Amino acid sequence: MVDALMTTLNDLFSSVFEKSDFDTWLEDVGACDDCFIEYLGSDHAAIVIESGKTLFVDFSSFDDLFKTEKMGQPLAWGIAQEFGWSTLSLVSSKDTWFRDPYVYAYFNRLVDDGILDDYDRVIFYGSEQAGYAAAAYSVCYPNAEVILISPQATQDPDIAIWDRRHPQARRLNFRAPYGYAPTMAEAAARITVLYDPLLDEDAMHAALFPQKTTRHIRVRHHKSEIERMLIETGLFNAMIETVVNNATSTQPLFELLRERHMYLPYLRALLVKCDQEKRYTLAKAICTHTLKHYNAPRFRKYLTVIENMEAEQKSAGKDNSVA
Repeated sequence: MVDALMTTLNDLFSSVFEKSDFDTWLEDVGACDDCFIEYLGSDHAAIVIESGKTLFVDFSSFDDLFKTEKMGQPLAWGIAQEFGWSTLSLVSSKDTWFRDPYVYAYFNRLVDDGILDDYDRVIFYGSEQAGYAAAAYSVCYPNAEVILISPQATQDPDIAIWDRRHPQARRLNFRAPYGYAPTMAEAAARITVLYDPLLDEDAMHAALFPQKTTRHIRVRHHKSEIERMLIETGLFNAMIETVVNNATSTQPLFELLRERHMYLPYLRALLVKCDQEKRYTLAKAICTHTLKHYNAPRFRKYLTVIENMEAEQKSAGKDNSVA
């Protein structure tokens, strides 16, 4: 439980939420007078914070709130705090892909009442299954900015039969309203998709999004952990701002993503790849670079192995020359 006296947005943004259960978390969030919650059936809720004329819409499951942010807050709240944007956070109690009649009705009402038209700019964001939802519901605001990380186009087995990672999703109806995400996102002004092209399923989903409006940002060696990397490196908010403020060029985003070259899990993945491909010269460079910045025993050990290998090869070469 959080402090019952929490009344302002500053109190909300500085609160640390315990992972108890979905309903208790919503009750804690509702203690803030400046935060409006609408329950959408038993498995979903919409949380609105009114601030500026830009609206940031994000989607997440309850468990995801605690995977990368120990505070248990939607990523939108960090955006609201830094940029002063209004936010709409859709949160599910479990993995639902936001396929629920209550969620359909909520977005229908936003459209019918013209609520989204009150904003100058609307940005939809989501990662993986939440990326599916962000793309699907972006149809509610033509010319929206859509930012997706490792999104899924659908889990309809007739279309995505090659993606067998989420068998529970096969029971959901992906042909009801807001069904096929790439079609729903066609009205967007621009779609930016970040994904690891080395992960076949994610690359195939990304390829299904409309080519005319989609910018593909390939972020190798992170698999399905791109969002986690952006959060842990402190790059998430900067990524959102860079995408939104650079309509015609992806170069600023690629320059920002170079900062992940200091991210230890990324360096580990590179080292594994080099070892598998026996690219020992590059592996040595990676180890040397990493050890300049981290106390990393694995890299030190690997560097020692390479140096010993080089010494043996050099010694063998000298022996052959004498012979």
